[in-house]
Amino acid sequence: NLIEIHPDYQNRGLGSTIILDILTEAQQRSLPVLLSVLKANEDAYRLYERLGFVVIEERVERYMMQKVPS
Repeated sequence: NLIEIHPDYQNRGLGSTIILDILTEAQQRSLPVLLSVLKANEDAYRLYERLGFVVIEERVERYMMQKVPS
């Protein structure tokens, strides 16, 4: 699935809310969450880092990131 926030609605906490909902469901099911983020999208990368994602693979244009249930 692709999640994009229209620029008019960015920096309002919508992305965090969506990702936190996904993480909550994944935690309840004991599942990891995997995503990719463009290296050029520094704001999204920082958001994912703040939410506990770590880079598991680096590609030419993207980072592959993962958060495992605790």
